Amino acid sequence: MSKASERDLGRIAAWARQGHVEAQLLHAQALLDAGDADGALAWWRIAAGTGDPQALNMLGRCHECGWGTPRDDSAAEPHYRRAAHAGLDWAQHNLGGVLARPGA
Repeated sequence: MSKASERDLGRIAAWARQGHVEAQLLHAQALLDAGDADGALAWWRIAAGTGDPQALNMLGRCHECGWGTPRDDSAAEPHYRRAAHAGLDWAQHNLGGVLARPGA
């Protein structure tokens, strides 16, 4: 990783700590990409606490995929549902996928 991108990630992390939801989303994704699923989950939970549909969708993904938490479709579903009701198309897609599985 270049020094410029390290500096950019540091700035994003600082903005995330200051409460900027977009930065929290980016920081969480960077953590997941770096292999820190627990850290990503924590930041998506913080961002989801604001009601942000993208954060809710990603919190659902954490539960569906087992990123930082045990895999659990029933835990993913309410997060997808809230984000889908807010109009987020990816959440609508993900909700449909969870509901289409046997046992849903």
